[in-house]
Amino acid sequence: MSITIAASLLQAALMLLTLVQSTPDLPQSARDNAIQVTEHAIREATIALTRLGAARPATAGAATLSITNMALATPPGMTMTLQYSNMPRAGVRIINTAGVVVWTQELTQTGAGTLNMPLPITLPEGSYTAQAFGTDNSIYTTSQPYYFAGNVPASIAYNNQSQSSVVAVYTNLPAGVHVNLLWKNPQGQWLQVGESNIAPNGGSGTVSVQITLVDPLTGKVPLGSYKFRIQKTSDITWSLESAPFAFIGGPRTGLWCDITSNKANVVAGEQFILTWTGSQEIKEPVMHRHITGGGKVLVSQNGSMSMTAESGPKIIWFTIGSGGLTGTPNEICSVKMNIVSSTMAAPTVSMEASPSTLGAAQTAMLTWSSTYANRCTLQYDGKEDIVSLSGSRTVTPTHTTAYRFVCTNDPGSGRDGPSAETTAVITIAAPTCTLTTDKSSYKLGEAIVLQWASQNATYASFWQDTSGRDHLLLPGDKLSASGMHTITASVLGNPPVTLLIYNYFNNNACSVVIPVTQN
Repeated sequence: MSITIAASLLQAALMLLTLVQSTPDLPQSARDNAIQVTEHAIREATIALTRLGAARPATAGAATLSITNMALATPPGMTMTLQYSNMPRAGVRIINTAGVVVWTQELTQTGAGTLNMPLPITLPEGSYTAQAFGTDNSIYTTSQPYYFAGNVPASIAYNNQSQSSVVAVYTNLPAGVHVNLLWKNPQGQWLQVGESNIAPNGGSGTVSVQITLVDPLTGKVPLGSYKFRIQKTSDITWSLESAPFAFIGGPRTGLWCDITSNKANVVAGEQFILTWTGSQEIKEPVMHRHITGGGKVLVSQNGSMSMTAESGPKIIWFTIGSGGLTGTPNEICSVKMNIVSSTMAAPTVSMEASPSTLGAAQTAMLTWSSTYANRCTLQYDGKEDIVSLSGSRTVTPTHTTAYRFVCTNDPGSGRDGPSAETTAVITIAAPTCTLTTDKSSYKLGEAIVLQWASQNATYASFWQDTSGRDHLLLPGDKLSASGMHTITASVLGNPPVTLLIYNYFNNNACSVVIPVTQN
């Protein structure tokens, strides 16, 4: 039997099984007989595919494979598009989230290319992976999961907004999804600021998401760039994002403006920045500083201004109004600034490490900030580095390390005034893993599906038995940290399988014993 015939036999058996399962009025005896025949055909075709052909070429380790499209077709059936590179002679199988092979086909072209596969069956909604395998059943490569939601692509987009919420319009969403609202903070990070569950049945419609974040300086929802992200609760491999959109605090008419400061409290002599925006209806906009001897200055409807705090302590209000430099301004919006004496102010500090655990990654980013400080140091492993008052640094520790960020505020040396400190710990962790099979026991010649998952790992490989005793044939390649592999139950007894996992610093292992009995 050639690999083409074996693949065709498997395809025909899968088609028959799909037909039987979709015919509810079929007599039970006929259904049982058909299922028994198709299961036997699937088993024989799978065994044949593992025994045919030559050994895997040495260059196969660099093979890549991806699913780029899945779509319904007319007449009933569907199409699937695969892209591959550096591919030897191979078979391709499509696997669902339960680890079940739903389609197998020979890949007749080697090297790089695109494969358009017409499938005479219709697959249900869900995630699917493609796997290229050799004639010895060794896995060349496994694609990333592809989520199939139907013929019309799912989408989500911004629709409208109020002063504290935004509305999204969505189409053809799968069942069981939720929507997150993300806000881009001044540091360029996307933070979740709202969440809502979409109807359990998915479909198309609109959803309103309340913004839960409030700016402590203004007491209002922060303006800026937002976007929607939807995810499927039961399948984390599926997600979709909208294009970013601007939140301006809802539709506004007439006279309005917003003014904010980049700092709520400032030390005398410290710089701060005021930023404002307003409607075109503001005539001759003016900024007014509310202190004794304060002044007014003409400004545009939208702008920013850098200022230096005067001697403190004191509270100053800055107001945007209309009416020009003469007369009393028509006040529209204001912001309060708290100016404190430099000799009174105690520093505030913050620092975070991303990621805080290394293993699958070799480096981490420390990011820190401070207020009311004129000298900061970073202390670690008995060292002390003078650093900027706010900044970041890439670090590459080789062991678990505590980084201590210390800032002081003193007009003199910078060491004798009030101080504050915080610590970020970066942990070096060993990888962990689990290894399971799709069944608890097997008959000789059956296909065994091994599935593994790991945490904090970079890659995995199967331990190779070199003792000379009979053992299951396992691939000797470097594998992904989490994945799936199919082997044949070729040894009687209780053969063990051990998976070795590695990261940049440590290694670990997990095992499973596989009972195999005679047919």
